[in-house]
Amino acid sequence: MASIPHRAQPRSLIRQLATPLYLPTIFTGAKSFANNPVIGNPLLNRLGLHSGRMLLAGGMAELRRAPLALAINAEDKAAFRRDGFL
Repeated sequence: MASIPHRAQPRSLIRQLATPLYLPTIFTGAKSFANNPVIGNPLLNRLGLHSGRMLLAGGMAELRRAPLALAINAEDKAAFRRDGFL
């Protein structure tokens, strides 16, 4: 019996061709490693994509909290830093 050569699945080929369309999603709240070939790319994540996204998200959260911090007393700020909530 002759073996049938392995052919790329049409869905995976389409997904690979669409990869450039997924690039902007690294700047969004997209979280699915399974559904996004860029966010879920093992090489990019080893090179620091996930860590970079986490640092960026933390910095953005700090920028959003900064104006709010002006209206909160020091004791509540310390509690938030310690516990993560008020």
